[in-house]
Amino acid sequence: MEFQFWPAVVAGVVGGAAMSMLDWMMKPMGMRMDPHQMWGTMMKLHGGLGYAIGFVVHVVLSAAIALLYALFFDVVGVEANLWAWGLVGGALHWAIAGGMVCPWSRRCILRSRIGSPRRGCS
Repeated sequence: MEFQFWPAVVAGVVGGAAMSMLDWMMKPMGMRMDPHQMWGTMMKLHGGLGYAIGFVVHVVLSAAIALLYALFFDVVGVEANLWAWGLVGGALHWAIAGGMVCPWSRRCILRSRIGSPRRGCS
């Protein structure tokens, strides 16, 4: 299968949107971290503008990560079961990035238990 730019970009945007929806669904459960606001404040922007810019950065990075996955699969020569390879790559991405970004999840993963983000891993 040869590298295709736009399908990879679309897949990245869809994946980034799915992660954003998970973030929004976790808010009522006590997750205080807001990646979109975090990206915006890294650029010294606050409020609605910071949130909007952070969302754009998140979408662009999601597309870039998907492009890197697609390029890697093309270079390595993966031809079949791309969904499974993508799932493995996504799980690795989550394990590495998720553990770094969200310390309570890293503690919970190391203890093999999931706890409330408000109370840690009791």
